[in-house]
Amino acid sequence: MISIQDMPGWGDDINLMRYLRIITSFLLEQRAKDYEKLAGGRALDETAMCGQLQHSITACLYFIPPHRVKKIDLVLMAAISQLVTIIPVIGKSDSMTEMELATYRSEVRSSIVPRIVAP
Repeated sequence: MISIQDMPGWGDDINLMRYLRIITSFLLEQRAKDYEKLAGGRALDETAMCGQLQHSITACLYFIPPHRVKKIDLVLMAAISQLVTIIPVIGKSDSMTEMELATYRSEVRSSIVPRIVAP
């Protein structure tokens, strides 16, 4: 079972800490709901499949703008990756040539890996 939760992007909001607090609070609240369900001694029901609980969030599809990676995106992905797996998706990649896309993918990988992968 896959659940999708849409979260609005940061847009032009310059208060990064407020936005990050909203996202992390949401993720932690979902985790707390699952913990309460398990800690309450209630048996898992049909809302839990293959070990997944109803409120579990295990991955985040993070859409990166085409043609450039912003530092704010790197900071957000690094912070969110502490709670869930990040799957970066290059938005509007169909507007790029194959060569541009390959170059951009390489740039994104080299920018993301040092920040997200813990030493």
